[in-house]
Amino acid sequence: MNYLGHFWLDEADADLRIGNFIADTVKGKQYLNYPVPIQNGIKLHRFIDDYTDKNANVLRGVRRLYETAGKFAPVVSDILIDHVLAKHWAKYHHQNLSVYAQETYALLRVNQKHYPEKMKMLLDFMSHYNWLHNYAKPEGFKSAVINLGRRVNFPINLESCVNFCIEEIESFEPSIFLFLEQIKKDSRSFIKQVRQ
Repeated sequence: MNYLGHFWLDEADADLRIGNFIADTVKGKQYLNYPVPIQNGIKLHRFIDDYTDKNANVLRGVRRLYETAGKFAPVVSDILIDHVLAKHWAKYHHQNLSVYAQETYALLRVNQKHYPEKMKMLLDFMSHYNWLHNYAKPEGFKSAVINLGRRVNFPINLESCVNFCIEEIESFEPSIFLFLEQIKKDSRSFIKQVRQ
């Protein structure tokens, strides 16, 4: 899952969201330097990543992406999951996606004192270009994947992979829907467990 999926699973808990947002920049046991509620958000992020990487429904889609995305197939899959979640947002959340996105950016901005510099810059880009809302559109999905290809140190063209995903979206969706149901249920259990 990418940013939207991670936020959807933290249940709009401010402390969980901070940890969830910065987790990729917190290595190993560095998470212990944060207050316990933020540690729980970092743990949640790691749980989501591990769960996603091992889930049979996700792996089915990843295998289909290897031909056009190579080793980037799992990352493209994460963005594709966010695209499907955003596209069908009304099925998964009571709030309008546009409103949800703006409230998420606002909540993240309030807590910037906890962020590494890299994440402050990322938040600026995310909110300026409204990534969370734009995931719902094929163009937003395409932009997210193509920008990923630009950030790596060697040339990779992910355009054919994006086109394949957009053309075949209906064949990817059933497995993603099953995955979203599974991870929502299991992440709720995980959150209860870390809060005890």
